[in-house]
Amino acid sequence: MQWHEQIKARRLEYNATQDDVAKLISISRKHYERIEGAKVKVSDGLKNNIEIALEKLNPKYKLSSIFDYVRVRFPTHDYEKVITNVLKMDCKHFQREVFGFYGYAGQYRYADIVVMVSKEDDERGTLIELKGQGCRRFEGILKTQHREWNDFFIACIANEGKFKRIDIAINDTAGILDIPVLADKCEANTKEWRGIFKKYRVIASGNSQLREQLAGKAKMGTTLYIGSVKSDIYFCVYEKDYEQFEKFDKPIETAEVKNRFEIRLKNDRAFMAVMDLINFDDIERTAFGIINRYVSFHERDDKKPLSDWQLDHRWAWFIGNGRERIKLTMKPEPYSIEKTFRWLRNSVAPSIALVYNIDKVEGINFVKDLLNIKLPKKQQKLFEQYVADIVDVSIPKINGIEKDDVNIPKRKLEAIEDIDIRRAFHKKDNLLKIKDEEIKKLKEQLTMKQFMFEAV
Repeated sequence: MQWHEQIKARRLEYNATQDDVAKLISISRKHYERIEGAKVKVSDGLKNNIEIALEKLNPKYKLSSIFDYVRVRFPTHDYEKVITNVLKMDCKHFQREVFGFYGYAGQYRYADIVVMVSKEDDERGTLIELKGQGCRRFEGILKTQHREWNDFFIACIANEGKFKRIDIAINDTAGILDIPVLADKCEANTKEWRGIFKKYRVIASGNSQLREQLAGKAKMGTTLYIGSVKSDIYFCVYEKDYEQFEKFDKPIETAEVKNRFEIRLKNDRAFMAVMDLINFDDIERTAFGIINRYVSFHERDDKKPLSDWQLDHRWAWFIGNGRERIKLTMKPEPYSIEKTFRWLRNSVAPSIALVYNIDKVEGINFVKDLLNIKLPKKQQKLFEQYVADIVDVSIPKINGIEKDDVNIPKRKLEAIEDIDIRRAFHKKDNLLKIKDEEIKKLKEQLTMKQFMFEAV
């Protein structure tokens, strides 16, 4: 099938008209009709624009957003209170481990949901850490509790939690963003990349097997860091499909997510983003308010002054020009021991197969005897977690009211009321663009949220 036949077949598959495509690439419908009929010569640039336009018309393609990392610290050594009042989970399902990270003395774990504890004389208290899989597991818990992420964040604030890090991930399922091209714009230093950030870092990797699959693509597995990873805000943009290929040997063409744009926020930056989400419940506003404040990508045009350079057309669509608003999605996953399965299959299975064959030669039952050993305490707990009903793991709402929302400490309410919004969003150190009337509205909403808590 020739190229002009391919684009026609895709257009019809997407139930799009010739006029739909023509409008997206700013040509007449008549001219596009001639392109599909192979009656005109088409430049490589126009071909690329048509390909992008068709993907924009793909009904399966929508940007989506998820939380991919959450870390919150609480000024208490009572980890059971944190598990019960914030996670709303039954402590008995957590397994104690005698090690921790970030200087914590130990931790309690349910699947990928981790609660770390410090020593009594350590002011760091208790820490909740949810990495990518931890967020997915916790979303399953939230659904059984009829809660959402905002409910969890409010519970954190109610229990004096301090947000240490929040990652917001935007998933690109059709590969609209061309990350190697964005990386090239940064490296070219020609003002095609603009914004507050002064630093960037590009990491590109390759794979001979994948190179053959992708017809010798020069750059594969490109990761672009925008901003300093040591700062309280930076972006990480990477080719998710290649990452999944490298980690789990999943075919590139079957990847659900092609690219991922992560907003990584720490400390006050994380707190202000959470407050914006709580008060406006609009992930599009919060996420792209941050992105548009810090970075933009443009098409070079030496015939025009820099101020007249147009946004890169892929980037323009990504930040909201001509697409539906994104929504915060929850993608809960059940308790899994997939990591154990992979370890057994890749590292242990060959040795087991060897011993099994020796068993048959020698007439012994070493492998069979291995399978009959009594489970050690740790593995027994893991088994109990695996078979436990997720409803039993959760502590549901009581009559639709969160218990800890009723008892928000007065000093915490005062702290919320006294937030200096204008200072936090100072022009030099801006996180989101908020106008004066929006600042006033945000303060009013904060006060109203206090009133709602006190009324309960």
